[in-house]
Amino acid sequence: MEHKVVDHLFRHHYGKMVAILTRFFGLSYIETIEDAVQDTFIKAASQWRTKIPDNPEAWLNRVAKNRTIDILRSIQAEKNRNLSITTGASSLQIEELFLDHEVADSQLRMIFVACHPSLHPSEQIAFALKTISGFSIKEIAAALLTKEETIAKRLLRARKTIQDKNIQFQYPSPETVQERMARVMEVIYLTFNEGFHSTNKEKLIKEDLCGEAFRLCQLLLKKEQFRSGSLYAFFALLCFHMSRLESKVSSDNQIVNLQFQDRTKWYFPLIKMGNSAMLKATEYEDTSVYHYEVAIASEHLNAKTFKDTNWKISLIGTNNCICLNPICLRC
Repeated sequence: MEHKVVDHLFRHHYGKMVAILTRFFGLSYIETIEDAVQDTFIKAASQWRTKIPDNPEAWLNRVAKNRTIDILRSIQAEKNRNLSITTGASSLQIEELFLDHEVADSQLRMIFVACHPSLHPSEQIAFALKTISGFSIKEIAAALLTKEETIAKRLLRARKTIQDKNIQFQYPSPETVQERMARVMEVIYLTFNEGFHSTNKEKLIKEDLCGEAFRLCQLLLKKEQFRSGSLYAFFALLCFHMSRLESKVSSDNQIVNLQFQDRTKWYFPLIKMGNSAMLKATEYEDTSVYHYEVAIASEHLNAKTFKDTNWKISLIGTNNCICLNPICLRC
């Protein structure tokens, strides 16, 4: 039981903890911070065997913070900085960073750091999946259909570039936001896809990864400067696919084709939310592949039965699909 709790918290809080601690200590210590957070979850798996803390999240935050401080002290990473922040003003400062709105802000900053133009596109995706969503190197390799040693090298290069270029933990300038957003959405898409089509044969769907991608997209939409027609269309697509999760796997752990899914198991509030997001997307001038994908997905999900699908619309592009993502209903 305790391992399930730890696994759940890892998926939902690893990225948050890395982002918060990075915001406080700085990007130059990103690898140390990741190690500290990893150590924290290992410690949790060991100590929670007999009893789970009343507030597991607070326990993880406290232990990760202290572990980071211990590591930095031990390697004497900062000679002129006082790292005794367990009490006083500095302690208050880091504790405030764990407030909900600060957590969200820290994660958004981390997303844009991961998609910084100084990083090679392949490094961006690997770094984002590792730091934001807590993917292991093995999971990243599976998601990107790449060897594990290749992913390890990409992560190493990304961290080195961040240090060499002195990349700051901040948002991009207004004129570069939408350019960076395209990469951000791709990274979130890959996170969702690993949950929607899991590489784990024993667990064909990882709802927590789908939920994490959904949450990150919601975080972006809360910031007015990040909103666009593409982002709303992308969010609508996630809503539509999330709504079908319960019907995708049979009782004998087999994937159920859309045609044979039990539509009574679809979560219609999410479909309604997706329809609203699609409508919102039309208020913006930009368009993207997500507009096409979500329009086709909408026809499938809003039909009462499979036979009632508007095939004239939903078959557009089937023979020449422009989408390379495996969660597209056309592919």
